[in-house]
Amino acid sequence: NGETVPEWSQQPSFETAATEKSNVGSYPVSLKNVVAVNYDITPVDGTLTVNKAPLKITPKDYTRKYGEQNPAFELNYEGLKNSENQPEWTQDPVFMTNATAGSSVGEYAITVKSAEARNYTLEKGSGTLTVTGVEKHRLTINYYIGTERIKQFTREYAVDESYSVTTERISGYEADIERVNGTMGNEDVTVDVHYIDVTYTLRVNFASTRDDSPVADPIELKLKAGEEYRVTIPETEGFTPLVSEVTGRMPTSNRTVTVFMVPDGDTVSSDMTAVTIEDYGTALGSFNSNLGSGEIIE
Repeated sequence: NGETVPEWSQQPSFETAATEKSNVGSYPVSLKNVVAVNYDITPVDGTLTVNKAPLKITPKDYTRKYGEQNPAFELNYEGLKNSENQPEWTQDPVFMTNATAGSSVGEYAITVKSAEARNYTLEKGSGTLTVTGVEKHRLTINYYIGTERIKQFTREYAVDESYSVTTERISGYEADIERVNGTMGNEDVTVDVHYIDVTYTLRVNFASTRDDSPVADPIELKLKAGEEYRVTIPETEGFTPLVSEVTGRMPTSNRTVTVFMVPDGDTVSSDMTAVTIEDYGTALGSFNSNLGSGEIIE
């Protein structure tokens, strides 16, 4: 009678196990409580097919410094359903890039290989790994004598790189910083090193040739390293010095010079020791003289 649907005395209801969260697959659909006015109804189950949803996966973009290892790559997703954070993988994604720790500064593609998801048809995008140059900062060390800068050291170090620069010795001076140590931070570093004049003590002792006992008060002078000195031997009652003066150039240490004097009445001989020299307590030598100048050859 041209009917497209029967006259229902009880509206049919449909049942299926599939929900919006059901995985891809086929699910039977059955009819329940089907009663028509003019028809005997024979229910036949249908099928609900859940197909894969489209999902685009794209590696995230990353930036790292030259010489570092690649980071652990992750994905961005477009099209996830049911508030999922990631799909259920049937084959885990494998990331590919040509960049290695030794790769030059530049941009490198990150792609995905071999990924398969249970409920999604995947569209694979690509990300970018940017390799940047190592961040470096400059260490500057200025060296001064007084207010005059006599030299400068400069070198660049990577952030977190350690540095250790030994201060060069200069005769006659001491540096207030013997070694500049540190670890480079996120900004340039400047250090000033000052050389300070150093004076050393020249001590001239006067001793008897008879028993090495002192015969006069010592003479002490404060001199810089390299400074020339001339000490005239004073007259001492009852004694005759074997040299009339002591001359020399101050070393980079304290110096003790002992001048020997002959007691009146004793005989002067050519083998008598006229002068002995000690630097830092180490005997450097002696010489004989019959009333010479006592010049010390450095």
